Amino acid sequence: MKCNAIRLQKSILAVSYIYLALPVVLFFTGWCRWQFGIPLAAAVVCAVGLCLREHVRTDSPFLDTDTAVYHAGYRQWGKILLILGFVLAWTWLSGVGGYAWQNTDHPIRNQIFQLLMEETWPVVKEPDAAAGPRALIYYLGYWLPAAGIGKLCGPKAGWTAQYVWAVTGILLMYALLCLYRKKLSVWPLLVMIWFSGPDAAGMLLRSPEKFRILDTLSLDEWFGYYQFSSMTTQLFWVFNQAVPAWVLCMLVFLGEKPKNLVFVSSLAVLTSTFPFAGLVPFVLYFMVIRCVYKQTDVSKGGRQFICGKSRITGGRQFLTAEAGICLRDSVSLQNLAGTAVAAASLLYLAGNGSVEGSFPAIRSGKVMILLSGLGAAILTGIALAAGSGRIKRAAAHPYGMIKQAAAHLYRMIKQTAAHPYRKIDRAARPYGKYVWKLSAAALGILAVAVRICQISGQLHPLRYFLYLVIFYTLEAGVLLAALYPSAENKKLFALTAVWLFVIPLILIGNSSDFCMRASIPGLFLLMLWCISALEKLPQRLRNKEERRQRISICLLAALLALGVLTPLHEMTRTVVNMQHGIENQTASLESVLRGNNFSGTTEGFFWKYVANN
Repeated sequence: MKCNAIRLQKSILAVSYIYLALPVVLFFTGWCRWQFGIPLAAAVVCAVGLCLREHVRTDSPFLDTDTAVYHAGYRQWGKILLILGFVLAWTWLSGVGGYAWQNTDHPIRNQIFQLLMEETWPVVKEPDAAAGPRALIYYLGYWLPAAGIGKLCGPKAGWTAQYVWAVTGILLMYALLCLYRKKLSVWPLLVMIWFSGPDAAGMLLRSPEKFRILDTLSLDEWFGYYQFSSMTTQLFWVFNQAVPAWVLCMLVFLGEKPKNLVFVSSLAVLTSTFPFAGLVPFVLYFMVIRCVYKQTDVSKGGRQFICGKSRITGGRQFLTAEAGICLRDSVSLQNLAGTAVAAASLLYLAGNGSVEGSFPAIRSGKVMILLSGLGAAILTGIALAAGSGRIKRAAAHPYGMIKQAAAHLYRMIKQTAAHPYRKIDRAARPYGKYVWKLSAAALGILAVAVRICQISGQLHPLRYFLYLVIFYTLEAGVLLAALYPSAENKKLFALTAVWLFVIPLILIGNSSDFCMRASIPGLFLLMLWCISALEKLPQRLRNKEERRQRISICLLAALLALGVLTPLHEMTRTVVNMQHGIENQTASLESVLRGNNFSGTTEGFFWKYVANN
């Protein structure tokens, strides 16, 4: 029985890796010259095996030999069929595969999928003789397995495979959560389907005349330009980015090994580019925590890593001995392969027309302001770290402060040269925590200033900042406030809160795609925290001493109940529009090959030296 349990767990983990890696292998073998494609594809396959071996050789939060746990979830066919039914219905309503009504984002994606099935790889066509050939350059990894089936078995099989591929990803995501929780339950899946911020409150605040319960209005768009999308909205509009990102987030957040993190994350560059960018701060955080402070979630009673404590001691020694431990536990063959995968994927995506179109705006003078500001902020942090020891208040004059800072810096260098292994005198030691806070504040102010300058022609800066605060408060702030009393990992909590505020300030291209899609990992983590908090609800209701936490949980339940209206409107719109018939619409070929968001020229480095032309 124990062997069956381990075999099942290994199979789920292995299929999860294959789900993320297969599109990358198909891209390297179908889009790159054999001199590059075959070695890269072989590196991905070998890296998947090394990732599995890392989980088998060491303790893993996804593998458990406890037969009691296996018996608890074994042959619960009723729950399994119920979970499968919910996932099939949820995916069917999204319109993936063309079996239900589709939102306005689907026609362009249907045309991309049609091109991948009908044209040879890589897809290069010439829509206009005067414009020259145009190449399909997009985060198209999600469609490649289904498009391959469509090439071999026909278009109908391809559309069915696209639906099956989405269902498989969602089931894998939920199976990983069940492995981590050591139990098979249905209610966390319902939380995922109905999870959303209180968009209805935002719509009532900004456009009360438009709000109707059980209406076809998309509540996610209440703010207008910015948007944090619910899980259902992500599936119904950008399934190609969302589903692979969910599987990756489950691996990263619930205990992926540091030796695997870079490789596993690199697999999302071709499928979920913006979610990959939004996941980078979390990957860096978990690499440090899990290898330096040995907080990998495998100890008894400590499986809730995303909510568990991460006590850090001896923080000043991190830059010396602990840095070597972090480097040793992070460098691996699979992570080196992940670096190559990410580099090759980004080299391909760099030819996208929207990326190229961003450079003229940056080169028009703003680049000097941006780079100068970033350089000044970084240099300020370094200077403070080097010489901001105990500056006396008497030195109020700026020249006096600079003189004292230089004196402290000289003293530190002198002591280090004379006794390289002796601790630096406390008087000359920089206040590290204040330095990092000041540096972060400088970078944050710079980001806000740059963002306001970019939209200053459309909206007054003060009004924009007020709108941003309102948007953040309703979309994430209220949930964070309700989760704060039950959050034990305050550092991860603070990282999530800050990162979700910074994401709307980043502008790539002319739309808010980065805000909507890079926020997926942070919102996914909020959802996992909500599941963990709701799981502890009965225990906290019985404990009369935890009054503060009981109030926060009740507030959280009320916010989640209000958030249900957002996915409910998405599903209602699908059901209402299906009464007029189902049609798998495709956009025009010109809209794909002439649109900068989906194509680019063939003059870049990738198309000259790497692509299989």
